[in-house]
Amino acid sequence: MQTRNPLKPKAALPRGTATPAPNGGGTLAPVATVSAALDPGARARKSAMSRSHWELCRERFRIGDEAPPPPERVSMIGDIIKTVLRRIDAERPPFWNDLCAQWPELVGAQVAAHARPGRMLPRKMLLAYVDNSTWMHELTRMQGPRVLAAVQRRFGTHSIAQVKFQVGVD
Repeated sequence: MQTRNPLKPKAALPRGTATPAPNGGGTLAPVATVSAALDPGARARKSAMSRSHWELCRERFRIGDEAPPPPERVSMIGDIIKTVLRRIDAERPPFWNDLCAQWPELVGAQVAAHARPGRMLPRKMLLAYVDNSTWMHELTRMQGPRVLAAVQRRFGTHSIAQVKFQVGVD
């Protein structure tokens, strides 16, 4: 049995001629498959001569002639970002910017290098993010009361009742 060079194209066969299957078996390949393989442009020509794709889909899926409804509301991404940022600022207490600016003075340079104010939680709880679990343990057990006292001295006990430390992501 001879092996065929896969890089060499097959010779064109007359239409309607049955050919051996590509797997070398005894069955015959259908003529339509052979003709489509020999003439890849046949499908494009056939679709260009038929009705448009939209007309076929409308008929197949029973879509009416009316145009689709316009989108309900289109928003610019800049407007969405401004709204979200306004909402975030509204959730922060009025003293938040002062707290962030004065954090190194309140807690000390060493603690400020490894901890930062994160967000306010319900019941006047300040969540501060720390670098790692070692600092979280150190601040929770040893320096937590000192940090709370310094923040309460500056902003009052009515603003912050408790400080919680959590390992944060940068």
